[in-house]
Amino acid sequence: MLAGELPIVRVRAQAEPGTHPVDMATLRLTPAANNDVLSVLRMAPSLRLSNTQNNALTQGELAPPEISIHGAKPYQNLFLLDGLSLNNDLDPLPSRVATSVADVPGASLGMPIDKELICELQLLDSNVSAEYGGFQGGVVKAELCEALHAFAGRVTLKLARSAWQTLFVDPAREAALATSTSEDLQARWDKQFWTAQLEGRPTSELGIVAQASYARSVIPLRGYAAAQTPNDPTLADKEQRRTQRDGMVKLTWRPDADTSAWFSVREQPLADRYFIVNSRNSSFEVQGGGRALTAGAQHALAGWTVRHDLSHSDVRQSRRSDASYLRVWSWSATDKNWGDGTRGAGSLSTEGSWGNLDTEQRTAAYKLKLSRNTPLALLGAEHRLSAGLELSRREAFYARPNDQVAYIAGGRVATTTCTSPTGVLDTESCSLAPSARYPTSGQYWRERDVYRAGSFDVQAGQYGLWLQDTMRWGALSLRTGVRADRDELAREAVLAPRVSASWALGEHGATELEAGLNRYYGRSLFSMAIREKQATLQTTQQRRAADWAWVQTGQFLPMNRLKDLDVPYDDEAKLGVTQRFGAGWLASVHWVHREARDQIARVRERDTSGNYANNQVYSYNNNGRGSSDTVALELAPSRPFTTLAGSHQWRVSAGRSQTRSNHVAYDEALSDADANRLIVYKSQVMRYSDRPAENFNAPWAAHASLHSEWDGARISLFQSVRWQGGYRRVAETSRTEQHDGQTLTVHEETAFPSTFTWDVSLRWEHRWGTHRPFVQLSVSNLTNRRNIISASTTGVISYESGRAATVQVGYAF
Repeated sequence: MLAGELPIVRVRAQAEPGTHPVDMATLRLTPAANNDVLSVLRMAPSLRLSNTQNNALTQGELAPPEISIHGAKPYQNLFLLDGLSLNNDLDPLPSRVATSVADVPGASLGMPIDKELICELQLLDSNVSAEYGGFQGGVVKAELCEALHAFAGRVTLKLARSAWQTLFVDPAREAALATSTSEDLQARWDKQFWTAQLEGRPTSELGIVAQASYARSVIPLRGYAAAQTPNDPTLADKEQRRTQRDGMVKLTWRPDADTSAWFSVREQPLADRYFIVNSRNSSFEVQGGGRALTAGAQHALAGWTVRHDLSHSDVRQSRRSDASYLRVWSWSATDKNWGDGTRGAGSLSTEGSWGNLDTEQRTAAYKLKLSRNTPLALLGAEHRLSAGLELSRREAFYARPNDQVAYIAGGRVATTTCTSPTGVLDTESCSLAPSARYPTSGQYWRERDVYRAGSFDVQAGQYGLWLQDTMRWGALSLRTGVRADRDELAREAVLAPRVSASWALGEHGATELEAGLNRYYGRSLFSMAIREKQATLQTTQQRRAADWAWVQTGQFLPMNRLKDLDVPYDDEAKLGVTQRFGAGWLASVHWVHREARDQIARVRERDTSGNYANNQVYSYNNNGRGSSDTVALELAPSRPFTTLAGSHQWRVSAGRSQTRSNHVAYDEALSDADANRLIVYKSQVMRYSDRPAENFNAPWAAHASLHSEWDGARISLFQSVRWQGGYRRVAETSRTEQHDGQTLTVHEETAFPSTFTWDVSLRWEHRWGTHRPFVQLSVSNLTNRRNIISASTTGVISYESGRAATVQVGYAF
């Protein structure tokens, strides 16, 4: 600390209803397999993780989980880091397969953040202020740390291995797991997580923080299917890798109590390396992450606090391949012999990969916020006014940097020569060696698909304006707000009213009633506009007989069409009550109802204009709809209690959530008839849109946590218990029933058992002056319970991870 300098402390205001804050101590201690911030929020009753998030067979992955808040789709949440959006609006569906020439798998969180690198985390899930727009589920806010000391640092290493995990697997999958070739069946993996931080205050006004993190996972697999025997032994065993690198610097300047400025820069390259099974020279890398610049200032002006935020970000979703071709040869003993030659005429030797592809989202944004410092007295009430302006420009780029050539089996024929009529020898797509398919001749391609190099872009401006007034008449508080947004990708501007009220009753306001009516408009995604143009880069070529030159014979037509779309939205109604019991603890009960309307889906239509493939086209529409109801109870002490020579902080939450939806994601084909058709479910006739959702659908959930500190022994213990009612899978059957003259399809529910997990994290820290080495052991599913998360239609069961341990060591000064 500098001479004469007062210590800087973080002050947290009491959380408003609908806000779930997480402090730094909880962030550090909460067990999270991949150090992601989203897993830390799972105690919130409104939040559900994907049904397959903790699949025991994919624990080698590093990607954060997909989350749903009040039943909204994962890509309709808003993720903020220091006010900067981290959302991926390119194509945020993780269900996209990696083995596709035209698409790259994505995620709703475009730039994930390590929980070790932030100091504050909040979830806003109901009665959200008009300040926030571009979401339907909720808002996840994270704040980078500021420099608190003249000079300080911290470095950590965390290890996780498959050998430290109990692996539960269905007996039907044991053989496939032992010889797995797929990232869907991971028997072995090894993870490392490094973080480092340096901070300093050159002066009492200026603070600098530099942070870096590195995460790596290695997943050994077989390169060939178990039933095949590759001739080349070097191709038998391969490995997939996942890496996340993250570096950032943040500067803060506080010359006085009313003025501050900040600047941060972040670079985050992500890389997931895969390979094509049974193929040579087939590795490819899916790249993500991006870079971001943020700057801002806050100052006082004539009784108001004025805040400016300026940002620029690039989010990537790309692929790099070892080869720009894909060839499927018939196996031959003397030439194309690296494959399996024991499968008769169907024996193949494949080489190459899916080619290079770049998609990128660039956003430049400016935000202005005005907040009245002192309340205005008007009509017997105190008014606290705030307002804001938001301007942003988004651009999405889709580019293939070089041609990708696919030589598929359908274009391969027999040949007796590899020399063209003009005397040119073809060494790329021709072989004279007798093969399994052509035992008396050679083979060559006379037809191929070419994915041409090219690019296109989509640009759209976004504009927002909001106004809010928080009024107070004694014990009654009313917050009214309105938010206007215009997105150039949507049909028209939208207006979202936000109203919430609270009434404090009893002595010292021990009882507080809360209510709210709000509308939340989501964001437009670039995916629909990009997919409309993707197919225009694909062509078919055939050899010309005169000289064997490749000539274009076909141009692929689009398969998707983007019409004018409305902005999807959720309407919310909330009722709640909070009771404070003296100075000890408080309890809250609330109910939140959501109605999701104008959700994006697709419909397959016939179009004979000749502009679309096979006279068929997928058109995007607003036929998606859904609803959710959440009833939740939360208990927490007002302050820690002391016993057994330690300080303890506990929290309990329980809730029931019912989510209904007529679609899974924006790419699901859903016609007007599908959206409104009647079905039979549990012997009742209902609309298809009123059936339970297919994912994030565990109705009951309860969580309890206990954070204990023994300062004398330098020991911290964090325990978390989670119980979740069984996931319900609703599926269409082949049975029908007659109702009022209509033939209706019967849908049935498969209920899975409830799950129980006890996670523990124990930390010991020693202090030698300013030096603080520490070690932390975390164990998830301590009781090693076999929790079922899903089952296939053939009855093959998937389980959560069994008992798993991680070890972290670190040093701080």
